[in-house]
Amino acid sequence: MTHYVGQNSVVNIRDQKKSVGVILEIRGDRYKIDVVPYKLTKGNSSSGYLYVNSKNVFVNNSSRTKTDIYRLKNIRLSETQKKIVTVLKHWKNKYDVPISSHLLENLVLDSYYYNRNNIPKSLTKKIMMVIYHIRDNLDTMVIRSIENTNNILTDLPVENKDLIISSCKRIIEEYEYQPNSVVDFFESD
Repeated sequence: MTHYVGQNSVVNIRDQKKSVGVILEIRGDRYKIDVVPYKLTKGNSSSGYLYVNSKNVFVNNSSRTKTDIYRLKNIRLSETQKKIVTVLKHWKNKYDVPISSHLLENLVLDSYYYNRNNIPKSLTKKIMMVIYHIRDNLDTMVIRSIENTNNILTDLPVENKDLIISSCKRIIEEYEYQPNSVVDFFESD
């Protein structure tokens, strides 16, 4: 794949868990595109299998997972929810929080559903609503993927759940102590 770098505006290519990240530079602007290799199953025009790269140095646990790309596309986030997901992705990357972007999207949706009669007005308070929701519910909630109901997104190792909840607690403590300083948790370096 790296032999494509330098051709057709390709600046960099990186392996990811379920996709290949391609970074293009077009007219001075950089664009990130995720290419998802996908094989359709026979007799079905929407479900298929994705290759999952284990990223484990010692053991090759790579596998395939059944998915339905068309159902995945039907996950609808409002513009505000998309901003919240973007902010939470910065938090995830900055603090190495072991949570997938797909799960983050679903947690935002679940938080909105859970708090549907009490959604705060400001973006910061909406972000905190999601953080509180994750802290209070991640260890017991069951969120199934829309494209494959056998895939339980919240079926994470206990250590990962503990790390995620602990990170949420740190944010909440900081927010409750000094609300304006919580921005530091979500800004990228």
